[in-house]
Amino acid sequence: MQQHWKWLLAPCLALLLSPAPVLATDGENSVEIGGSSIGISDSKNRVNEYSTIAPDEESVVTGKIKLGGHNDGVVYEIDGDFSGGKDQQFSGELDLNRAFRIKGDFSRFQHQLDHDKLDYLNAGVPSGAAAGGYLKNTLGITPTSVYTDPLDTSTKIATYWEVPNFDWLSGDYVTGYIGVDPSTGKMYALNPANPTVKTGNVVAADPSLGNVVWQQLGRASMYGEDFVPNEEFFIDHKEWMTEADLAVFPNVVLHAGARVETRQGVEQAIGMSKCTSCHITGESKDVDEETKDITLGATGKFGMVTLDWEFLNRQFDNKADDATRTYDPALSPNPNTTYSPTNGTFDNRLLYDYEDGELAYDTTPDSEKQSHVLKARVDLPNDASIIGSYVTAKAESVKSSDTGLTLNQTNLSTSYDAYGLKATAKVTKGLTLKARAKVEKIESDAFSYSLTPMNTSSTKSLGGSIDPDSYTDLDRHSAGDG
Repeated sequence: MQQHWKWLLAPCLALLLSPAPVLATDGENSVEIGGSSIGISDSKNRVNEYSTIAPDEESVVTGKIKLGGHNDGVVYEIDGDFSGGKDQQFSGELDLNRAFRIKGDFSRFQHQLDHDKLDYLNAGVPSGAAAGGYLKNTLGITPTSVYTDPLDTSTKIATYWEVPNFDWLSGDYVTGYIGVDPSTGKMYALNPANPTVKTGNVVAADPSLGNVVWQQLGRASMYGEDFVPNEEFFIDHKEWMTEADLAVFPNVVLHAGARVETRQGVEQAIGMSKCTSCHITGESKDVDEETKDITLGATGKFGMVTLDWEFLNRQFDNKADDATRTYDPALSPNPNTTYSPTNGTFDNRLLYDYEDGELAYDTTPDSEKQSHVLKARVDLPNDASIIGSYVTAKAESVKSSDTGLTLNQTNLSTSYDAYGLKATAKVTKGLTLKARAKVEKIESDAFSYSLTPMNTSSTKSLGGSIDPDSYTDLDRHSAGDG
C-alpha cells in the first residue's frame, strides 16, 4: 500500500520575472512550491514502480514553474515540474519571428525494478534424509557433522560422508551435494542442514574440505539461489533533447537536433548452470548506458509539393562491466561413470565449466545506427493527396568471441530499406477512399562461428589446446538468403 501527502506552500504566485524589456509583455507566469511525503508498506516495485512522488519513503520538495511572454515577434516559454531530485521535467522554447526556433527538454525519473527471489524452485530439491539414512544404516558409512562452533552442538550446519563411489545414487537416494577432491581422488556426499547453507559455509567451518569441487544434486531439474536477496534494483533515466529550426528561404526550413539518454542503476541478472537449468542463480548487474542522437533535416514547400528529409546518427555505448558467473563443475549424474582429476566425465562435451573461472553473461553490446527518411506529399484538388516515403537504415553492433567459441567477424550489420505509398481521395461529402502500399527489405551479415570439437570420452575438451583447423564451423546465413 502506498500513501502520500502534499503541502502547498505558495499557491500560484504570479511573477513578472523577465528582466529584459523585450520579454516583459503579455506573459502568464506562475511558480508553485510544495512538499510531499510517501509511505510504502508493500513491495516498491509493485506499488511504486514509476513514482510521481518519491522513489523511497521520504519527504521531498515539489514544485511547478511556468514562464512565458511575447513581444515584437519574440516568443518564449519555460515549463518545469519536479518532485525531489529524482523526478523532474523541464522544457523551454524560444521563437524569433518564426525565422529561428529552438526548443529544449530535460526529463528524469526512476524506475523501480522487480526482484525475483528465486525461492519458488526449491521444492524440487530433496532433503537428502533418505540418502543419509541409506549411507549410514545400509552401507555402514559413518557420517561427519560440521559445526560453526565445535563446542556447541546446536550450531550444526551440515553432515557429510566419505564414499567409495557414487553407485548408490538413485532417484530415491540423493544427497544435497556430491564432491571430489582432485588432489586426493576422495569422493564425498554432503547434506546441508537447511537450504540456506552453502558449500562455502561448510568449507569455512571445516577447512579439510577446502579442495573439494562440489556439485549440487536434486531429483528435479531446478534449484533457485538468490545471491543478493537484499539488493534493490532500479534504473535512473535521464534524457536531454534539443531541436532547432532555421528558415533560410521563404519555403525551406532547416532542422537540427541532439538527444542524450542515459540509464544508470542496478538490475538483476539471472543465469543458469551448464547442460540444464538445474541451478538458477540471481546476481546484481551494474547498468551504465548512454545513447546519443544527432539529427539533421530540411523541409521544403514548392506549390502543391512538400518535401521532407531527415538524417539520424545514433550511438549506443554500454559503459558498465558485464555480469559474470562461475559455472558448476561438469560432473556426470550417471553413477557408473567415474570422475578423476584428469578426466571430468562431462568435460568432453562442454565448452566451459567451473575450471574456466568467471565468465561474462547477460551482455549488451555497443551499437551504431544511421538512417535517412525522405517523404514527399502532393496535394491535389478536391481534398485528394498522395504521400510517398523512403526509409533506409543501417545498424552495426560489436560482438565478441567466447570461451570455446570463435566468431569469424565481430562487427555485424543489418540494413533496412522501405518504400511506402499512400493515396487519399474524397469521393463525396461522407465518403473518403484510402489506399496504402509498403515494401520492406532487410539484409544482415552472414557469419560463422567455430566450436571446440567434442573429444572422445577419454579425452577432455576443457582446458586443452585449441586447434582452429579442427573446429566445427557453423554458418548463420543472412536473412536475405531465404
